[in-house]
Amino acid sequence: MERQQFHAHRNDHHTHLRDGIAHQREENTLFSDVTKHIQAATNLLVIGPGVAKHHFQNYLCEHYPALARKITACKTVDYLTDGEIAALARDIFLVPKGQYK
Repeated sequence: MERQQFHAHRNDHHTHLRDGIAHQREENTLFSDVTKHIQAATNLLVIGPGVAKHHFQNYLCEHYPALARKITACKTVDYLTDGEIAALARDIFLVPKGQYK
């Protein structure tokens, strides 16, 4: 199990003054960057507090369907500690405790 965290490269999170096209372009750039890092994954758990995780899942379905099929779960969660993320992943992937890094 490997954990990677990605953040958008912008500082105006949750402002409503941006146009939708610019937001979608920035989101697709982030998703493209993330996709480069997960190509070798065998199973994916996509989590987060907002809707971007669903947008990412849709992006993968449209642009990388083989990778999208590796998504085991897409869950809404608040901010979790690394230990809580590991426990959630272990439960979702049915990995016995002690058999992960």
